[in-house]
Amino acid sequence: LIDSCYFSMDQIKKSFEILFLCIKKFPNELMWKTKYAEYLLRRGEYDKIDKLFNGKFTLQELYPEKTMFSIIDIEVFFPFMVQYFAKIKKLDKAFLYLQGLKEFVSNKELIEDLEQYIVKK
Repeated sequence: LIDSCYFSMDQIKKSFEILFLCIKKFPNELMWKTKYAEYLLRRGEYDKIDKLFNGKFTLQELYPEKTMFSIIDIEVFFPFMVQYFAKIKKLDKAFLYLQGLKEFVSNKELIEDLEQYIVKK
């Protein structure tokens, strides 16, 4: 995504501008919602994350009209949930999302990084 490109080129202000614009324009889009939640997590604004997701922390709760989700949805949402729940010390939920991720994603490096993230919390 373009915001990630700007971020990696050390144009952080531009990256955040794009993020804020997109979350405003597409408030229910999973990718932008999750990216904004990552921003809030880095800032330690955990209560805003709960509000952003309306207290709903599964894909089925967030999008009850959908009967199926893509691997990309899982690759975006589950790693964030692992980090979020680890950060707020709900390790049982963090491990639950990690286990789900292991079932659907073959990126062993991502899995190992998230396991280390949980252990450090």
